[in-house]
Amino acid sequence: MGNFPTSAFKPAMSRIPQTDYETATAAAASAFVEENIKTPERTKLEPSEVDNADYATGYDQPTDSWVEGWKTSVQWQMDLASQNLGRYLLAVFGSVETSMLAAGVYEHIFKPLDRLTTVQLAAYSIIEHLAPAQNAVDKKIPSMVAKSLQLASSGKAKLDGTLQWEGSGEVVEPSAVTWDTHVDKIQGALNYFFAKQSELISSDTDDSNAVNVKCDLKSWSFGVQNEFAEDDYGCPKFVDDDPTKGAIRSHYLLLKQMFTQAWTMKLQANSPEHQHLIDRKELKIVNRMIGGDIDGTYNHQLDVTSFLSKYAAVDDGFEDGFAVVSMSPKMLYDTTANKIVEVKLINNVASYTA
Repeated sequence: MGNFPTSAFKPAMSRIPQTDYETATAAAASAFVEENIKTPERTKLEPSEVDNADYATGYDQPTDSWVEGWKTSVQWQMDLASQNLGRYLLAVFGSVETSMLAAGVYEHIFKPLDRLTTVQLAAYSIIEHLAPAQNAVDKKIPSMVAKSLQLASSGKAKLDGTLQWEGSGEVVEPSAVTWDTHVDKIQGALNYFFAKQSELISSDTDDSNAVNVKCDLKSWSFGVQNEFAEDDYGCPKFVDDDPTKGAIRSHYLLLKQMFTQAWTMKLQANSPEHQHLIDRKELKIVNRMIGGDIDGTYNHQLDVTSFLSKYAAVDDGFEDGFAVVSMSPKMLYDTTANKIVEVKLINNVASYTA
């Protein structure tokens, strides 16, 4: 039978990171979490192929080719809720500190990876099912790390997320995962963030002279981009233990983490943005979203804090019939706070690591 519909495709990821880069998450109760992807994509298995076109073979065209190595990759686009966002933030940042604020309420602080401690981001196993009983798709793709994450808020929509995964090149078929037994379903259990819950707080780096923009904030975005040592495959490891079939990674080492942010708001009277650009003013910037109630005291909350930013661009324009101004700051490392950026997430998830 063919003609398998897109709607039947079901992706999932390991609920917590793998114990190490090489060890795939095993099939066990609640080991995986279902993911609702807006633009379903299947993981690509990408060979690094070479040939003998430049060899002295006596022919103008290549007579042989072989695979040196493999990579897996996939992009997910999701509506972001307080609960699922934490998994993606840990994957792309690499570090989290969690504390309990009250019974059933937890604060998670996500920070860039300390590369003096480790250069290996947390790795996850991805499951892809599409009518597995009919032998359509039943795959486990282990050792996937987050290449990038983009958060985008605009209009009245849910907070949007785009997550790019890259992995070792290993694919396990069948996955040995039974959906109803090993995968937690998330339908109806998520508290989504919406654009109209957003506010922007800019201040001096010591928190003085704070300005809050809420009603006139049109959109904002925040991104993390990770750069890896692409050609460093680590210890010898091959498909089917056969060197002629190509290498797969035993690690995926982080070289650099880069951060971006931008926002657009209605033009204000006596708007200071152009002067801040000219003066190279140092700012602390918080993108905040206050979501639904958790326990009567605490709400679901997202804070993206840049500790030292200078405007790199200020653009004037019009949107929906009104004058707007768009800012793109350069995020810098604050040597006083010893930080460049951190993300605070308050929700009802006890842990993203255990």
